[in-house]
Amino acid sequence: SLCSLCPSALLFFHPLYSSLGLLTFFHCLILIFLGDFFLLLLTMFRAFTAATRRTATLAQRRSASSLGPSLAEQEEVFDNAAKTLSTYRNLSLFIALPTCLLITYKAFFLSEHEERPEFVAYPHLHKRASKFPWGDGTHSLFHGHNNALPDGYEN
Repeated sequence: SLCSLCPSALLFFHPLYSSLGLLTFFHCLILIFLGDFFLLLLTMFRAFTAATRRTATLAQRRSASSLGPSLAEQEEVFDNAAKTLSTYRNLSLFIALPTCLLITYKAFFLSEHEERPEFVAYPHLHKRASKFPWGDGTHSLFHGHNNALPDGYEN
């Protein structure tokens, strides 16, 4: 296909460019292969402005011809929105909230604490050229009780 030959040709398969026609597409392909970059940019700019003008006039015609949705359509949309709101409210109250509470209970009250692994003083760990500039110099800035010091765990 042409897209496998020239990836920049994918730009012209966008719906906005579909009204440009194959002539402009093949013209741009020829310019890409010939290497005339400035002429390619000029052609793409002209095609883009023409397509933009066409879509703008189509949008103006559409908006001028319709005065908006009727009252029956507005009521139908409002009723649909109310049903959707009640559905999501019920899902949130009766499914999401209890699920969050169960997960919280399981995580904080039923969790089993794992034993930390036995400390092994590997030679490549805890290499320090100088001590940390705070505290006793062995604790890192984000030190916790699970972090080992060079000579083992704290407690």
